Amino acid sequence: MNLDKGSGTLSTMIKERIPLIDPNLSTKDKIKYVIYFVLRAFFIASLILILGVFLLFIVYFGDLFSNVNSGKYKYPLYGIYVIVSPSMVPTIRVNDGVFIKRNDIFKIGDIITFESTNVNINMPITHRIVSIEEVDNGLFVYRTKGDNNGFIDKDVVSPDNIMGKVMIKFPKLGVVKSFLRNYINMLLVGIILITLILYGCSVGLKRINYNVE
Repeated sequence: MNLDKGSGTLSTMIKERIPLIDPNLSTKDKIKYVIYFVLRAFFIASLILILGVFLLFIVYFGDLFSNVNSGKYKYPLYGIYVIVSPSMVPTIRVNDGVFIKRNDIFKIGDIITFESTNVNINMPITHRIVSIEEVDNGLFVYRTKGDNNGFIDKDVVSPDNIMGKVMIKFPKLGVVKSFLRNYINMLLVGIILITLILYGCSVGLKRINYNVE
């Protein structure tokens, strides 16, 4: 493929897809031009996000329904937790969020979220697997450690206590969660998002002619 000459060049195709702002446009129309593309990008991203969340909910509740019918308890297929301890710094910091997925296979180096057998600990722990031990006829337990801790956790972790493997980290999700705990803040954010989406739709339906033929 020729990328330098001819009507089918890469540069020509890019210009056709992403036209430049006509320098003859007024400042007002230039601003409208930029706003249109920004809002269109935001609108498309919002639709993709909503669709993704919707699909996750379908899979989540489908798995939950299946587990209830089978009569066998399992941890939820997905989960999101906010870290409140500095034990995993610098990999995961306080107020970071982690997205976990239930799994059956783990290896050394994986970061997992699990329930402790220590009765004094009443919240899930997120630490890294540092060793795997076979205890009986193919049954394995896991030794874990916080990246920021100078010691390995005292208690081993059995597969039955593992809630899931950390798949994604969301920096400062806890700050957002704290902000949205206030109903007024939540309402304001909702109004702003809905306004932007509706405005993006209206701009999309009233496309401006920019003379970029």
